[in-house]
Amino acid sequence: MKKLFLVLAAIGLLHAQDNRTEIAYPKDFKAQTLANMRGHLASLNEIIAALSEGKIEEAGKIASKKLGTGSMGKDEMALSMKYMPKNMAKMGYMLHKSASDFAQLASLSDKEDMPDLLKSLGNVTARCVACHSTYKLK
Repeated sequence: MKKLFLVLAAIGLLHAQDNRTEIAYPKDFKAQTLANMRGHLASLNEIIAALSEGKIEEAGKIASKKLGTGSMGKDEMALSMKYMPKNMAKMGYMLHKSASDFAQLASLSDKEDMPDLLKSLGNVTARCVACHSTYKLK
């Protein structure tokens, strides 16, 4: 019975519809954008690793430097917005804003504040999930 369920679940996943909005990006810019997003994931991994070692200040510095609003290159942002729907651009900005908010909280926190820090970091990853659940690059 368990095997039948697993097979049916796998079939369901194969036939699941992808209802995300496709965004057409030029090939080179798409590759650059995807690399940038993988960089965001790597930065999140660094932040989580720092938090797991109790290095709260370091986690905040990583967030500020690599994900915060200060990490957004003006030229790159202008080029991105050329291809993004307005809502997608807003979601991207809110990712960077929430990372800056996390960094600010981390600068004022210690280990006793870990639940608040994790909640704030959850706001960052929620922005990623929301955008990736809504859009995909074509």
